[in-house]
Parts: sequence; structure tokens; C-alpha cells
Amino acid sequence: MSKLTEIERVLSLCAEQLAVCAGEMARRKQLQEEKAVLKLGKAIAEVNEVRTAIYEMYPDLKPEHWDSPPTDEQYFEWFQEAKKIAEEYVEEGQLDQAISAIESFIFIGPTGPAESLAREELARLREKNGV
Repeated sequence: MSKLTEIERVLSLCAEQLAVCAGEMARRKQLQEEKAVLKLGKAIAEVNEVRTAIYEMYPDLKPEHWDSPPTDEQYFEWFQEAKKIAEEYVEEGQLDQAISAIESFIFIGPTGPAESLAREELARLREKNGV
């Protein structure tokens, strides 16, 4: 394995692990309040910028799906995760945070049925919150 291939592999693993950490931290109220999730999101973006630069110079290292937009199925899975987080906030009486969780999902630009479901959920939460 070449050193460059190993670097790309490690960067890929880093991005995946940072995403896992961000998901876990998003569930923990005090860490979210410290903006740790946002910092992890920025770290993921930075790692992926390095990966993009590598792929521009060495396209043979680029994963097959790198240039493909997410599928409706992926968006639906991400919506389910955002909805789960929102429901946890609702249970804690934090409707503003629940609304933010769904708004954050919509911000990533879902398409198709996932977008419709997210907008319906957002409307329901806003109505419940009197917004």
C-alpha cells in the first residue's frame, strides 16, 4: 500500500469517526450547548476538503460515490435520525431544540419524500410550540 493510499484511508476513517462522534454529541444536551457538534462538523468539512484535493491530483483514489449526491434512501435514514433526536428533545420539554434538529436536517438539502416528511414534522413541532 502506498503512503498516499494509506493517508487517504486514514482521512476517510477520520471523517467517518468524526461523524459518529457528532451524532453522539448531538444527543447530549450539555455538549450541544458547548457547540461541540458544530466544531466537529467543521472538522469533517476540513478533512473532506483535504480528501477532495487528493482526489483532484490522484483521481484513481477517489471512492466511486464521492461525486454522487446522496440518495433518497440516505436522506430518509438521516431524517429518521434527526426525528429521533427531535423526539428526545420533545420528551425533555425542549421544543426549540427539537425544531432546531429538524431545521438542521432541512439545511443539508434533502430531496423528495424525506424533504416533505421533514417539512411536515417541522410544521407539527412549530404548531405544538406555538411558533
